[in-house]
Amino acid sequence: MAVLESLWLGISIKEVNMGHWAEIDENNIVLRVLVIEEAELDTGNWGDKSKWIKTSYNTRNGKHYVPNSKPRQESADQSKALRYRFAGKGMKYDAENDVFYYPTSQYKSHIFSTEIWDWIPPIPKPADAAESAEEEESGKKGYYWDEDVYQADTGDPKTKGWVEVPEA
Repeated sequence: MAVLESLWLGISIKEVNMGHWAEIDENNIVLRVLVIEEAELDTGNWGDKSKWIKTSYNTRNGKHYVPNSKPRQESADQSKALRYRFAGKGMKYDAENDVFYYPTSQYKSHIFSTEIWDWIPPIPKPADAAESAEEEESGKKGYYWDEDVYQADTGDPKTKGWVEVPEA
């Protein structure tokens, strides 16, 4: 990223090495994410630098994507994929596996998977479920998880929980 610097007789370009950094507490919980120069973190003005973990805004599910690409395109250089996903406040940093993930699920029934570093429902999505807005436009259906429907299911095994999004 470059910043223009005004001079008496012209303009020069000054390189600035900005990046997204997540501050973690003693339990590795993300307190905040800032856009800041690494050199600024090196000054010590922001506390112990070991409590700041670099994160990539363009990393999702272990893959790095070309910034602002629509539809999303994977980057040719996957070395830019950092820590499985972009960090967010309240997430946990697992230093051993070098990933950010949500430490709890909003749904009682969901199970944590270290394969995808996320919480998954106990029942797979229906086969005709869209995984993106583009797929919905091409005819696949939108679904959402309804924990109340799942908990009310008395079947063994339970088969209910996914509810189709009504068409507008």
